[in-house]
Parts: sequence; structure tokens; C-alpha cells
Amino acid sequence: MPALETERPILRKFGQDDLIDIIAWGAFAVEQSPEIQTQEFLDYCFREYRERGIGPWAIKWKEVKAIAGNCGFPHLYL
Repeated sequence: MPALETERPILRKFGQDDLIDIIAWGAFAVEQSPEIQTQEFLDYCFREYRERGIGPWAIKWKEVKAIAGNCGFPHLYL
């Protein structure tokens, strides 16, 4: 899965080093610790990359050097 680079954002695979940026999103429920939920999300991403060759893209903003979110392509059935 190659990285896609534009003037401001870079779309790329998630890496284990992105854990802190993802926790900072504050997007997870409070049933479990944010660290556990974030690691589960990253494990899902890594599994998708390994098994399907594609998965969620990390959106990294060059200006702040942080992961600001994620995006991806839905499963398309023609």
C-alpha cells in the first residue's frame, strides 16, 4: 500500500508509532482504556494490510506532523 503525498496531507499506512496521535483524537468510548482501544484499532489496521493488502489510511498533516484522522475505501461489490 503506497503512501500518497499532497501539498498538505500525506495518506499512508498506520504504524505502531502513531499510537499517541490516535489516542489524542479522543474518539473512543470509556469502557476500556484509550490505549487498549487504540491498540485494537491498530491491530485491525495491521491485519487488513497483511491479509488484504489495503486498509485504513492514516491522514498525517505535514504542518503539525501529527495524524489527524483516517480514511479508506469501502468494500465494493460489483
